[in-house]
Amino acid sequence: MSLQGGRAKWGVASLALSAVCALGLVVGFLLGPQPDAASIDRHSAVTTGSPRDVVLSPIAAGWTSESDPEASHAESPELALRGNTERTWLTFDTSGLTGLAINSAELALTVDDVRRTGDVRAHAASAAWDADTLTFENQPKHRTEILGIASIPSKRGGVAALSLESAETLSTTYLLGIELRASNGTDVSFSRSGDSAPRLVVTLASEGHFSIAAPGAADSARQKGIVFAHYFPPFPVSIDNEPPDSDYYAEEYLKPDGENGKHSEYGGYLRDRPLPRAPREGDWRLADLRMEVRQAKAAGIDGFTVDLMSLSGRNWDTSRELMRAADLEGGFVVTPNIDATSGLVDSPVSEIAGKLVELYAHDSAYRTENGAVALSSFKAEGKPATWWSELIDDLQNKLSTPVDFMAVFLNASDDNMALYAPISYALGAWGARTPDAVNAASDNVARAHALGVKWMAPVAAQDARPSASLYAESRNTELLRAMWDAAIDEGADFVQMVTWNDYSESTQLAPSVAHGTAFLDISRPYIAAFADGTGLQFVDDTVAVTYRVQPAGATPSSPQEPMHPTLGGAATPPRDSVEVLTMMRADTTVTVTIGESVHTYIAHRGLEVKTFPLAIGDVTVVAARDGSAIADLEPTASVTASPMVLDLQYHAASNE
Repeated sequence: MSLQGGRAKWGVASLALSAVCALGLVVGFLLGPQPDAASIDRHSAVTTGSPRDVVLSPIAAGWTSESDPEASHAESPELALRGNTERTWLTFDTSGLTGLAINSAELALTVDDVRRTGDVRAHAASAAWDADTLTFENQPKHRTEILGIASIPSKRGGVAALSLESAETLSTTYLLGIELRASNGTDVSFSRSGDSAPRLVVTLASEGHFSIAAPGAADSARQKGIVFAHYFPPFPVSIDNEPPDSDYYAEEYLKPDGENGKHSEYGGYLRDRPLPRAPREGDWRLADLRMEVRQAKAAGIDGFTVDLMSLSGRNWDTSRELMRAADLEGGFVVTPNIDATSGLVDSPVSEIAGKLVELYAHDSAYRTENGAVALSSFKAEGKPATWWSELIDDLQNKLSTPVDFMAVFLNASDDNMALYAPISYALGAWGARTPDAVNAASDNVARAHALGVKWMAPVAAQDARPSASLYAESRNTELLRAMWDAAIDEGADFVQMVTWNDYSESTQLAPSVAHGTAFLDISRPYIAAFADGTGLQFVDDTVAVTYRVQPAGATPSSPQEPMHPTLGGAATPPRDSVEVLTMMRADTTVTVTIGESVHTYIAHRGLEVKTFPLAIGDVTVVAARDGSAIADLEPTASVTASPMVLDLQYHAASNE
C-alpha cells in the first residue's frame, strides 16, 4: 500500500536493532523467496561515504488498537503507540543488504505528537501481515525478544539514540518485520509518511560477508517449554451482559446474601471478579472469550486447558466457544481437560468420546510434536487408568488420530505416577499452595522422565476458599515465584498456570478487580524464561505491590465462619505483610506508604523483593529514577481492621 498523509510537527526518537538478533532469523520473518532484483523498489535507499549509510523506508506500516480490535488503520496519517494497547507495525525490505558486512543499524521514528512520554521497544514480528487488513484481532503473535529500546523525548526535536553492535544479521534475503510497543502510560504518535516517515539506517563496512542460520532454526533452538493456563468455564468475563454494578457477579456472587442467601455463612460466594466492562452488542459471549484469549497471549501464555465438567449446558457451550474464539484469534491453542471430580465422568465413555470429537474439530485444538491431539485431566486418579485407556482408545477410533494423554494428579504419588505413566504422554500435578511445600517437594520432572514421560508443572499465585473456610499462606508473591523457579530449574516440559479464572478458590490470574494484571505482569519474564531457556531477562521496569486488605486475624462485622490457613494440610502460619516486588533495568528510588508509615529504599537492577508490616489505611508505591516517575501505584482497596467479610486473598497492583 502507499503511505500517505502526515503533519509537520516533530521530534525524533531513534532506536537501534539489537545484537541479541545474532541467532539466525530472530530479527525477521520469512515471507517467501527473494523477489527478482528488477522488480524491487529500493525504497529511497541512500548511500554516502565509506562506511556507507543505507537508509530504508518501510514498505508497509500500520497500527492496531485493543479498544477497537476489528478496526484497520490503513488510511491513518500517523502511527499510534500507547502502552501495550496500541501497537505500531513496520516492514522493511532488506534484500538489498544480502552478503554485505554491516557495522550497525538504527531505526528512527519521528514523533508527530506526544501526550505522555516513555520508552518505545522494538520486537521482531513473528509472522507476515497485510497493512491493508491489519487489526488487533489478526495481528501476529507477540514475540518477547527485544530488538531495541529507546526513550521518547519529551520535547519535539529531541533525539534518543541507541548505538548497538552485531547488527550483521540484517545481511539476509528476508524482509524485516518490527512490532513497536511502549512502556505503561506512554501515549504518542509517529509520522507515517514523507521525509519524516520511519527509517532504517544501516551502516555498512567497506567489505566483508557472513552467513546466518536457516529459517526456523532459531525458533526450534529456543523452544523449551509450553505454557498453558487452566480455564474454568463457570466464571467468564460476564455472566449476563448487564452493567457491572448490577450484574450477576455484583448482586449474587459478591454480596453475602446473594443467591437467596445460600452463601451467607461464609460471607458470599466470591471475593473477586473479572475486570468489568460495559454491556456489549451482538455475540457478547464470543467477544468476551476472544478478549480473554488476547489477554493470555499478551502475557506470553500459549494456550488454555479448558475444564470440562459436563457434556451440555452453559459450561459446555463456553468450552466450545472458547475454542472457536482461539480459532478466530489465531496463535493460541486449547487442550480439553476432563474434570474427574465432575458428573461428566459418570457418562458412558462412548458418549464422552463423541462429544470430545466436536472440540477436536477446531483448528485451535493443541497437537503435540507427535501430531497427536492432546487430552488433559484434573484429578486423573479419580478414575482408574483402565477407564482412561478405554476413553483414549474410543476417541482415537472416532478421530482416526492418535491421542496423547496428560494425567494431572491431585496426589502425584510414586504409585499414581507409575500406574498412569504407561497410558500417558505427560504427567502433572495440581501442586502445593505454600512456598515451604513447594521448596520441600521432590524433583517431579526427574521422576516423570525416569518413567519415560513428560512433566506438566503447576504454577499458582495463591489459594483461598471462602466456601470451605480454608486458605493457604502464599506469603505474598513467594509462592508464585517459587513455583516458577521449580518449573524452570527442574526443566519441566509444560507449565499449567492454575488457574486463569477460578474465582471460587481465589486462584485466578486473569485480569481482575482485586489484582488487575499484577500476577500476569510478574509472570511474564518467567514465562519467557521458561519458553526460551535463556534465564530471567528484565526488559521492562515492573513494580508490583501485594497485600491483604485486612489482618489475617480480623473479625468480620457480618456473621461468618472463621477461615483457617490449613488448606491441603498446610501448616504455614499467616503473615500480615505488604510486599513490593521490583524488576528494574537500573537502580530506582521506591517510596512505600502504608497507613501512616513511609518507607524509602533503592530498588536495584534486576529482581528485588521487600516486605513491610501491614498497617491500617491506604497503601501506595511510587518509583522514580533520575527525576522521572516509573510507577505510581494507588490501589483502590484500603486495609481495614473491621471488614464486612473475611477476604484472605492477596490484593495486588502493578504499573504495567
